[in-house]
Amino acid sequence: MAATIGPIIPWQCQCDLPGTITLNVYGSGFVGTDKINWDGSDVTTVMVSDTLLQMTLNPSGASGPKFVPVKVTGDTTVRRFNWQPGPTPGGPKSTYPAVP
Repeated sequence: MAATIGPIIPWQCQCDLPGTITLNVYGSGFVGTDKINWDGSDVTTVMVSDTLLQMTLNPSGASGPKFVPVKVTGDTTVRRFNWQPGPTPGGPKSTYPAVP
C-alpha cells in the first residue's frame, strides 16, 4: 500500500524566528524509504512510525511569506505550509487565511 499524507503540524510559522522547528507529517503507510518533499525537493526525513514523518525547518532561512507545497513519496496529495510575515515594527503581526 502506498503512503498517504494527512495533516501537517504545525501548518504555519512566522518567518525569521530564531532556531529550528520540527514539522510533523502525519499519514499512513509510511516506510523507511519515504521522503518528505518540501517545495519540490526531497529533504532529510526522519521516519518516526508508519504514521509519522518529521523534518526540520529553519524559519530564519525563510525567503518571506508564502505557501510551500508539502508532499510525501508516492502520494500526489499536496498540503500547504504557510510562512507568515514577521511582525511589523510598531504594529500587529500580519496573517494570511488558512489553506488546507
